[in-house]
Amino acid sequence: VWSIIDAYWRDTYGASAFVAVNEAIVANVFADLAANGTTKLGDSFTKIGSGMPASTTDGAATFKGKLAAFLVYAYGGPTSIMYTDGKTYDGPQDMVSAHLGLAITGDQYDYFISNVVVPALTGSGVGSADVSSCFAPIVTDAAFKASIVGH
Repeated sequence: VWSIIDAYWRDTYGASAFVAVNEAIVANVFADLAANGTTKLGDSFTKIGSGMPASTTDGAATFKGKLAAFLVYAYGGPTSIMYTDGKTYDGPQDMVSAHLGLAITGDQYDYFISNVVVPALTGSGVGSADVSSCFAPIVTDAAFKASIVGH
């Protein structure tokens, strides 16, 4: 099923849509942190590159590459991509390991999806119907959410 969605995304938006959405997600995160501090998203994004906890050892460029690899893989794309930094990233990403020690709450996760990711999608030209039918089923899946929240 996901490969059908991936083909739809490529045919409708083009491969550059994944990069545009990924870059918009990162930009929205840092804009939200500048506006709200860590009150809404928590402090997990402020730890990128710090190595505290160990799941945050990657710098910003690698974080963006891994986020892109996740987006592409989750929507049926190839299991390996070369991102704009010239590095190759392999999926699937281990979501529990990637979020271990961050103690992300359900409220922070929901806020991230609603106030960071959805605006990144719509701001990059993805229609609301496609957000609902293509993107939402994955990130609202209870098992997927559980792989990120509370670790």
